[in-house]
Amino acid sequence: MSGRTRYEPGVFCAVGLAASDRAAATAFYTELFGWEAEDRGAYTSLRRDGAEVAVLYLQTDEARAEQVTPHWTSY
Repeated sequence: MSGRTRYEPGVFCAVGLAASDRAAATAFYTELFGWEAEDRGAYTSLRRDGAEVAVLYLQTDEARAEQVTPHWTSY
């Protein structure tokens, strides 16, 4: 499988999941997609065949207090 080495301006290049339960989200997506997970401290790197496909991070305290639902963001 080939991967991109660069992105033109304006092209989506990364996705991240703001999760209310990082461990549960990691377990769910690694099982669902067969991704590998690597804890990187502030976030979890989700990988397929060694290439990062997404990041997963804990929602802020403020977001959880406001009951913001977990969500994916494209960058």
